[in-house]
Amino acid sequence: MSGHSKWSTIKRKKGANDAARAKVFTKFAREMAVAIKAGGPDPNNNNKLRDLIAKAKALGIGIILDGVFNHTGSDSIYFNRENRYDSVGAYQSDKSPYFHFYKRRFNPEKGKADFKYWWDFKNLPECNSYSEEWMEYITGEGGIIDYWFSFGIDGLRLDVADELSDEFIYRIVSAVKRN
Repeated sequence: MSGHSKWSTIKRKKGANDAARAKVFTKFAREMAVAIKAGGPDPNNNNKLRDLIAKAKALGIGIILDGVFNHTGSDSIYFNRENRYDSVGAYQSDKSPYFHFYKRRFNPEKGKADFKYWWDFKNLPECNSYSEEWMEYITGEGGIIDYWFSFGIDGLRLDVADELSDEFIYRIVSAVKRN
């Protein structure tokens, strides 16, 4: 019967520790959501977010970024369909530096190539994971992955990774390992 008592002790202590850790984690997640809503998702322009990332690191809380590299929002700075940004997005011109980031397909109604949208959601233009420009922008030296790791994130979770090219996945892994 001593094994039962030992298990009860472990369960009680672990349960208490897990409950305390869950409270800290939940508080951080809530604070980060509020900070991002108030100041935006870029730590360079959001001191509160940058401080929270540093505080989490000091407490041993890992930050995993949800990497969505197969589509963006139509109102992103890269696509800019809603004209929210001063820069020229892919939607506005094939001269945009971001034009080659996106997949296109022939649209018989328009009689020309049009952007492809993820699952045909018109607010989610699909990125071209075979585009050298897109892969380099995300995975190259000083690219998006390096940028986020410079703030102390601990890793990436890839959203819809099955829809990315094998070459892009390989380069993402290499960029993460580099950091």
